[in-house]
Amino acid sequence: MGQFITVEELPRYAPGQLMLDSSAVGKSDFRLRVFRYAPSDIWVPPNENFLIVVYREGTTSMNRRVTGLWKQDHVGRGVTTLLTRAEPSNWRWSHDIEVSHFYISPTLMAKTASEAFDRDPEGIELHDLLRVEDPVLTLDWRPHGAGGVRRSSGRAALL
Repeated sequence: MGQFITVEELPRYAPGQLMLDSSAVGKSDFRLRVFRYAPSDIWVPPNENFLIVVYREGTTSMNRRVTGLWKQDHVGRGVTTLLTRAEPSNWRWSHDIEVSHFYISPTLMAKTASEAFDRDPEGIELHDLLRVEDPVLTLDWRPHGAGGVRRSSGRAALL
């Protein structure tokens, strides 16, 4: 396919205010970044990682195209978007939003799929889903300690 962009390169294509970055934790296969975005109409090149977007604040009509036709849905707090790796995408929204980006490396995704589903991890993809509601993914994650991340209530830990 072509050149993939890295986590660090994404703000060139999706400019926003970076609020949090878990890079201090030092995990190369999993990264959390929180952004605030103004209304935007953007094109993003293929990403080297799988991406999970969790909407934290704001509500908007989100339009996205990965392959084929545009998809449109209403997003806001409690909604999650899934994007597979290695696919360019177009995004368009009309209101301010704050989101958490979870970047998952192909290696970690393959390892997880292999362990969780006892299957060959080759060809693993996330379904292109603009709107998913999953209470585990929408927990209120906050910075913890020396760059770690934990659930603000302390009841669960993702990392």
